[in-house]
Amino acid sequence: MVSLASFEAALPPTWILSRRRSNASLLGQTHKILMSYDEQNLRIVVATNLSELTAAEHDWDIYAELRSIKELQTKTGKPYIVVELADLHAVVEGKIWENSSAAMAAARAASAGMIVKIRGQVKMWNEQTQIVIERLKVLEDGEKPEGFDPDQLIDPAL
Repeated sequence: MVSLASFEAALPPTWILSRRRSNASLLGQTHKILMSYDEQNLRIVVATNLSELTAAEHDWDIYAELRSIKELQTKTGKPYIVVELADLHAVVEGKIWENSSAAMAAARAASAGMIVKIRGQVKMWNEQTQIVIERLKVLEDGEKPEGFDPDQLIDPAL
């Protein structure tokens, strides 16, 4: 007998989603928000500072100061951006690859010293922690989103 999970694994995600919606309606669970398989498995962890970042299979959200931005090219000529992110606890290198075009555009429009929110996956490279950035958003002056603690970025003694 084939399990439902293995059967669904062989089906396109859109079919599974529509099937689940049908079942949810039949069960009277129309209030439940249903997501695709990828969205259900996406896990994002919010870090309060850069020193909390560890290599993991999930994405991280974090606020940091953008210290530097360098546009470079791979050996095959594809563009990528290297950024240096800092807070009171650590300095971490981030890379933005060409498949994250919105993050690349945001980084190009930003300048050193700006506060950014990033989402990405942390990896170890040459025994150094680096974050592969998927999303980057510059915080506007006075913007204080939920989870943002300016005391993690600016030394109150200065």
